[in-house]
Amino acid sequence: MPSSRNTTIDFLRGLAVLLMIFVHATAYFWRDKTVYMLWDYTHIIVPLFVFCSAFIFFQKEKPVLLSFEYIFKRLKRLVFPYYIYLVLFVVLGLVSNPQGVTFEKIIKQILLGQGRDIGWLVILFTYLLFLIPIIHFMYKAKKGLFIILAIASTSSTVLLLFYTVPVPFRFVMWLPWSFFLIQTLLFSQYHANKYVAIGTLAFSSLAFFLSRDILLGQHKTLVLTENKYPPNLYYLSYGIFFTTIFYYFHIVINKNEFYKNHIQKWFNFLSNHSYSLFFIHFLFVKLFVDYGWYKILGWWWFFIALVVLSVLTQEGMNYANRTLLKKRPL
Repeated sequence: MPSSRNTTIDFLRGLAVLLMIFVHATAYFWRDKTVYMLWDYTHIIVPLFVFCSAFIFFQKEKPVLLSFEYIFKRLKRLVFPYYIYLVLFVVLGLVSNPQGVTFEKIIKQILLGQGRDIGWLVILFTYLLFLIPIIHFMYKAKKGLFIILAIASTSSTVLLLFYTVPVPFRFVMWLPWSFFLIQTLLFSQYHANKYVAIGTLAFSSLAFFLSRDILLGQHKTLVLTENKYPPNLYYLSYGIFFTTIFYYFHIVINKNEFYKNHIQKWFNFLSNHSYSLFFIHFLFVKLFVDYGWYKILGWWWFFIALVVLSVLTQEGMNYANRTLLKKRPL
């Protein structure tokens, strides 16, 4: 039976996993200007993840109504792996760097941390849990509210080029990310039209260079990650442009039989396990950094080591799960 999976979405999500590991490997080698440039310009990871989460949902004909069962099921998938990771992270810290583990830090992490701690992404995807179906419902049934949200979210991305929000970014990031979700929704409805591809690339390019000039005019940084919390138009337009590029790039390469038969399956694997790999690779980053092994490897081999070890760990977990299921009595 042929697979009903969207292989383009699997490719994009798998690519996001590889770029995520690459960014966190190269973050310790900023003294090399080339590495720093690569680190900066590969910050399209969160837009790729958000796009993949929303695209399939937005292609549904009927809006999915929020229910307690729907919310609880997805919250469990988001939060439970985080706390498993947190336990392992603390245990690893007690072994590799006990001075860095304090009661105060543990409590903060239990409460999903603060600022740019790893918990921010869990919070973002909790927002998406509500935003994606609400935006889809507005688009299908409440066009007036949809237009109001589109105007408000677009305006927020522009205002963030000029102003810094006086509250923690975690409280307000849902609004500019709504702009990205609306772009994803419109793209999901009309992506088969070649003019949509051209228009999306033209719009995002124009928005990127205009926002870049605005930042330069105020002597603000162009480092992408510094424009990410919360995201402004500069960061989001960059994400829209390259998400679109990679979307159509996969459509082209997927016509190649060798790619389709031998390479796509690796992206499927990374896509299927993207959330657990997110946590797994962070544990290996901590291990290598605390013991200083990353300095011996250098950035390239550090990246390779993180990919290989994360994939092997995930495959080991999969094998253990399959074994337990076989032994479970009927």
